[in-house]
Amino acid sequence: MGDIFDLLIGEISATHEFAKPYIKLLEELALKM
Repeated sequence: MGDIFDLLIGEISATHEFAKPYIKLLEELALKM
């Protein structure tokens, strides 16, 4: 059970690393609106 949880956390953090630049872009766009 713990292994699956660790895998899920790993997946989420990897996705977050990938999405970070896009999130920053969206935040900047939101501030300009």
